[in-house]
Order: sequence, then C-alpha cells, then structure tokens
Amino acid sequence: MERIKTSRQERTLVFQVEPNDSTLRRNHFRTGVVIDVPTNPLQHTFGIAFFLALLLASRPAGLAWKAVAGCAVLLALASMGLACDVMVRLGSLAAPSGGPVFAFNAAAREAIALGYQLGTLIFPTVIPVLLWGAMNRAALEKFLRPGVAPPDQGVV
Repeated sequence: MERIKTSRQERTLVFQVEPNDSTLRRNHFRTGVVIDVPTNPLQHTFGIAFFLALLLASRPAGLAWKAVAGCAVLLALASMGLACDVMVRLGSLAAPSGGPVFAFNAAAREAIALGYQLGTLIFPTVIPVLLWGAMNRAALEKFLRPGVAPPDQGVV
C-alpha cells in the first residue's frame, strides 16, 4: 500500500487505499487507482459506552481518572479491531483477473482474522466488564457477596 487516507461519511469511516507499484502491475491497474474501504467504527467502540455505564452506575471514588484510563484502553483496542476490519476487507477484494488484489500469506491471514474476531466480539463486550471490575473492586465484592461487607468498609 502506497498511501491511505481517511474520510467520514455519515456513520462510516472510509479508508481510501492507494496500492503500491507492484500491486498495480500485478493486477493490471492503471496508475492513480484508489480503493475505497468502508467500515463501521460503532462495531468496535460500543464497549466504551458499556464501560462508562457500568462505571457511572457504581459511582466509584476517582471516577474521572478511571473513566479516562478505561476509555483510553478501550479506544486502543477498538483501533486495533478497526485496523483488522480494514485488512479483512482489503484481503477479500478481487482483481478483475479473479485473484486477490492484496495477497497476504497464511500467517498474516490468520492473524488478521484473529484480530478481527477479538476486535468485534471480545474486546467490546468482555474488556469493559474486566476493566470495571479491576477499577471498582468494592462494587464487585458487594455484587458477588450481597450479605457480606467488603473488607475495607463497614456494614451498610
């Protein structure tokens, strides 16, 4: 890939990919071809709202730093999932000859597929709960053992 530009259209991000010279020659494309790859960032970022809802509902001490730190972690994971989504879409493009436009080796295809699955299924759903539990142990203890007071607090 020679160059990638990003634009936003309604609820999608469109990555405009310009193939490098060897890809252009291999697929018999003319110079200046740009391939548009649309992707939906909401598939990867809904975990941020989920995390913030859990955090706000439990009202922990240090809410501001926990919200910022948790959102930063989730945003980093969402960007990895978004990148793998773009790579999956690029890998599935076919040239006029019928072959793939961008040829990835087997290990790269497996890594991209794993990253895509993690980025769309696991990271947005599981990581917010784990982050919330790690940042708010008192609420987690109260939830798991309703009749027992957390060790650092008195009986409510």
